Amino acid sequence: MEQARSRGAIREGDLEAPGDEARESAGVTYNIYHGPINHIGQSHNANLGVNYGSIQQSQDQGLPSTILAEVRSHDLLPRPFPIPSIDLFSLLNPILDASHTRNLKFSPPNSRCFPGTRKAVIEMVFSWAGSRPGPTSPHIMWIHGYAGCGKSAIAQEVSNRLSEQNRLAASFFFCRGSQDRSRVTRFAGTIVSQIASIMPSTLPIIEAAVRGNPGLLSIGTTSLSSQFEHLVYRPTLSLHQGPSSNSTHKYPFIVVLDGLDECEDSEEITTFIEDMVAFFDRHPLTPLQFLITSRVGEHIHRELHSSAQVNLLNLVQHTSDEDILAALDASFAREKRSRILASDGTWPDASVKKQMVRHIGGSFIFMATILRALFDQSDQDGLTPMERLPLLLRARPAFDGLYKEILSGCQHLPYFVDITSLISRGYREFSTSELAELLQTRTANVVHVLVKLHAVMHVPDDDHTPITLWHASLRDFLCCRTSAGPFFTNHKALVVGSFSLLVTQPDQSSVYEYCQCFAMDHLAAFVEESENDPDSPSRVLSQIALHLSKPLFDWSGPNRRSALEVASRSQSWKLVCALADAGVELNAEFHGESMT
Repeated sequence: MEQARSRGAIREGDLEAPGDEARESAGVTYNIYHGPINHIGQSHNANLGVNYGSIQQSQDQGLPSTILAEVRSHDLLPRPFPIPSIDLFSLLNPILDASHTRNLKFSPPNSRCFPGTRKAVIEMVFSWAGSRPGPTSPHIMWIHGYAGCGKSAIAQEVSNRLSEQNRLAASFFFCRGSQDRSRVTRFAGTIVSQIASIMPSTLPIIEAAVRGNPGLLSIGTTSLSSQFEHLVYRPTLSLHQGPSSNSTHKYPFIVVLDGLDECEDSEEITTFIEDMVAFFDRHPLTPLQFLITSRVGEHIHRELHSSAQVNLLNLVQHTSDEDILAALDASFAREKRSRILASDGTWPDASVKKQMVRHIGGSFIFMATILRALFDQSDQDGLTPMERLPLLLRARPAFDGLYKEILSGCQHLPYFVDITSLISRGYREFSTSELAELLQTRTANVVHVLVKLHAVMHVPDDDHTPITLWHASLRDFLCCRTSAGPFFTNHKALVVGSFSLLVTQPDQSSVYEYCQCFAMDHLAAFVEESENDPDSPSRVLSQIALHLSKPLFDWSGPNRRSALEVASRSQSWKLVCALADAGVELNAEFHGESMT
């Protein structure tokens, strides 16, 4: 029986005609047949085998002419012969725990907006969602940002509110490592099943498409883009073309796709986005919009960043200390119902919350971790939350696993180690062009690495705005040999880059000025941290020994001094010894006043 079913056979009980509302809205009548199914009707009907089920006969003249023309133009309606009904839900095979109604505890992401937070962002989303479809109205909003900045929480909140307004067409929350929710295999079927439920007038077109192309629901035979065009876009387009469109569908329906970067089928997703944009370019009146949240993966960024169909919202620029503080206040207000906190109405005071905001550093995921540990009733440490908080404020967040997962995907790239070293060891933040200048390479080579690090860094869209880390703990991780392992960074790239730049580009650029100020500091730090690896400083410094001997530094006087002279005058004898071991010319002339 299962084999027959996989070939398209229909069992009794499997088939149900659409509900009365869908039949009436499409003008379709159904004749139900309960006998054996075998060459019924015309000679060209499919041989479904001897079985029992229902046959649905359509009088297609009842369909709205615009919908009928759309369906017939794609050969989806085998007229005027009897059409077998199908159990559409079973064929679509949706993932039941992929939407906003899933149990968040068992089907991550378990993210919600704290009361009173994200007001500005949610207002921007609904302003976009409230615009009528048209040539100048973007059909896509892309909310992007690094890990833990609250993208999934916003997607959940928006889905809930749209659902209350009966404007949520569908929602899908991708989750890496969650089997079907990390692949595209059942993605389209899940979205279509929700759309058919919320917009029953699309049901006849969806059914006709499935009947006309049995392979449409298999990602093995049909691309994701084709599935969405025939089962999502075109059926929804019919709402605009129908006779009641002007009065019924004032605002578009919204599809919410969260964590699109967590889908492992990146090539399919790239094509899917490209074709989605192209469809809305061709059909600007389609009453459907997509809210997409994701990290800035290169394949997503490339397709979404420059299209007029896309409204961009960088969540990093809309995450404030005020949002974190509002979330803390909401959490403390809830927890103060407990007997322990109720007994101390003064805690936490403003100074304590200010410390927490500073320690959290804009990361909602870190904040949730702290709050969970702070109010954990099962904790065996015997401490009250008031006693536990100082310990948590000294603790480093446990993000090592996240960092290793993200960094491991790009550690093979050229310049990866040097770029992460410059970012983690620099005494100020660098822009993309400044990193390229320090490494004496093309900006494109730097961008090639940075686009892989969007999840843990804020990488601006231009080459001149400084790159920032999503949380200070990333720097701590990269600078700790024990935690970082193969991702451990040192001052080598800054030493080599600074001295090379001072020699080859003696101009007054911002990077040149930085090297003037900090090249010797990086050199001293590199020697200091490498004292347990005596060969490393000598080997690296010998490569730039000629640079180290040249008078490069404007240091306390009119004459420039070499690295050896600066180190000597600073009485940094460990550094002087390292320079001597590296072969730096010891007979170099010292300028200026005599040393004491």
